[in-house]
Amino acid sequence: MESASVAVPPAEEHHAHPPEANQSSRIDRQTLGILLFIVSEVMLFGAFFASYFFLRVVANDGPWPPDPFELPVAVAGMNTAILVSSSFTMHWARRRRTTSASRCPGSTGTSSTSCGSSSSRPSTSSSAASSKHIETVRRGHEAFNRGDLTQATASFAKDIDWGTTGTWPGVQDSYRGFDALAEWVRIQRAEFEEFEVSLEEVLQDKEDALVIVERLWGKGRGSGAVAEMRVYAVYWFDDEGKMFKRRAFTSAEEALGAL
Repeated sequence: MESASVAVPPAEEHHAHPPEANQSSRIDRQTLGILLFIVSEVMLFGAFFASYFFLRVVANDGPWPPDPFELPVAVAGMNTAILVSSSFTMHWARRRRTTSASRCPGSTGTSSTSCGSSSSRPSTSSSAASSKHIETVRRGHEAFNRGDLTQATASFAKDIDWGTTGTWPGVQDSYRGFDALAEWVRIQRAEFEEFEVSLEEVLQDKEDALVIVERLWGKGRGSGAVAEMRVYAVYWFDDEGKMFKRRAFTSAEEALGAL
């Protein structure tokens, strides 16, 4: 594995952009971690299989298993069934939580009760509108990742008020209008060779607003350093379904409190 160290210049030199991430490998830590995990599992089970084949073929002359041992077929079958069924239950639980979070504002997906009281339960039309907002944001992310700014802003109001977290040097707290938004995109593209945004989780889904967790991933231009962060974003929509305001925060509490 080729390794490289990324030198971090003094903080005062980063007046126009955040400092580059310092890491010891060109592979991001998530990929490196899962690769090490897979390699360790291959080594562990490889040792088990090698031991079995040695005992079965080389060290044993008679029947298998040797007397007085017997293969625990019933126990092994039960353990296998439990292991396989746990995969299905975990997948079902995750899908249930995601569905509940998108249907019920603030829901964690752990309860089978309906959303709120009868006075606050959204109507069928509002549920359809909010689901449409989720798809609008997803399509915008996909277009942005392709570099298609025209398609990404197709669902924006002309006077879009685009807010940022305000934590990056050189980036304003808010950009109003398409021209200003294009400047924000230019800043991101100038600092990162690759930059992607994706919807990771829906925290609250209302008729005129959407609170989500966005995953930001970027690869530094020139350095190749990989950076990743989560942003808690709030999107507001007008009566025509156009997005007219966005605010971004560094915590879920701040985002939910902005509604």
